[in-house]
Amino acid sequence: PERDASAPPGRDLRLFPPEPEPRAPRPRVRAPLRVRRSAHGEGGPRSGGPSPRAAAASDVVSPAAEPAAPRPARVGVRVAAGCSDLALLAGLDAAAVWLTLRLTGLDAQSFGVLPLPPLAAFLCLLDGGYVIALTAAGGQTLGKMAWGLRVADAGGGPVSVSQAVVRTLWTPASLTVGVLWILFRRDGRALHDVLAGTRVLAISPAPSEPRQEGRTP
Repeated sequence: PERDASAPPGRDLRLFPPEPEPRAPRPRVRAPLRVRRSAHGEGGPRSGGPSPRAAAASDVVSPAAEPAAPRPARVGVRVAAGCSDLALLAGLDAAAVWLTLRLTGLDAQSFGVLPLPPLAAFLCLLDGGYVIALTAAGGQTLGKMAWGLRVADAGGGPVSVSQAVVRTLWTPASLTVGVLWILFRRDGRALHDVLAGTRVLAISPAPSEPRQEGRTP
């Protein structure tokens, strides 16, 4: 081509190639993650057991076993607990009589001098207070504690004060036919238990504490 005379010299000479126009950068798209699954399942390539995490979780303390449901007390155990309480109350009454003789300055041979009706009323209040207080507090007298028995209401809950009073007042009248009444009832409730709305349960032994079976290093 012909050269333009008006153009300055060397303008049409291209020593360097023209710079390319800038392009907008393309967004980078991350490739989706691929989960590699073992052909041997979760237990590892060679062992067919659980994975290490599952094995570590199994070494944690196992849950405690549920306590057994309370069951009615047997007749023989109830009779033994009652005899234990009667022996204890006899000793308590003897101590009260001896203390009364000492305070009045009398000896054992002068026992007939004491007024018997007030003394009998005092001993009944002492014995009844012992039974009512312990039954309402925890459902157990000392004899029942020794033989593993507990007095509860019809639903197995704690005994109220009114139930303890009614049960104690009807206990002497129930002693004559108490054993026969228990034998003819399936729930094992005596006459004073039926009138007071209570029952005597055998305390189940507490479950053993769980043991940790972790791996030792």
